[in-house]
Amino acid sequence: MADQSLGALIKTQTAVLAAAGIDDAQRDARLLIAHALGLSAIDLLKSPERLLPMAEAEAAMTLIARRCRHEP
Repeated sequence: MADQSLGALIKTQTAVLAAAGIDDAQRDARLLIAHALGLSAIDLLKSPERLLPMAEAEAAMTLIARRCRHEP
């Protein structure tokens, strides 16, 4: 997996959560990605073009996968 932008990660992971039937998928995606990357909600909004190293994206996707299994 190549580096991807923060905005692209939010978009793709929102779709993953929505497909898993998670209510308010975009909110959950933003919260989980912010947590995984140690960012604030404002940081997510300020820098959607920020490229994420693969390790950071994978850390966020691990949390998203857990949420898809309906973990709180």
